[in-house]
Amino acid sequence: MKLSKRVIRAACVTLPIISVWFVAALVWPGALRAQTGASISGVVRDPSGAPVSGATITARSLESGKERVALTNSTGAYKILGLPLGAQQVTAAKTGFATAVRNGIELQVGQQAVVDLTLKLGEFSQQVVVVEQAPVVNTTTSLISAS
Repeated sequence: MKLSKRVIRAACVTLPIISVWFVAALVWPGALRAQTGASISGVVRDPSGAPVSGATITARSLESGKERVALTNSTGAYKILGLPLGAQQVTAAKTGFATAVRNGIELQVGQQAVVDLTLKLGEFSQQVVVVEQAPVVNTTTSLISAS
């Protein structure tokens, strides 16, 4: 059985194109799915500006009540991925410090919000609630949205 030159030529052109799409689907699986969540990251510091490692960070959805928890690393940094959209409350707690609470963080699709917190010295049972503060700054995208 002989294959014609036309069939061979078509296979030589089509096969690489299919291969590229297959490799792209394996390497970038997130590119093929719609992004529906958001994330919050930041740094926790003490009043002197030193990073606080081992602090417990809790992001709580004010709509569903579901919580996600993370610990700060040695540089005081944390990141919580896969958060639901909408209003969030972020708390930072560590023994020897008053708990810091940040309310009113509105997450939108794909947003990577930066929420830095400062833990004041005090009893663990004390709570410092930030009521008025500059809005969360989205430093990870240059998109502008108009409602």
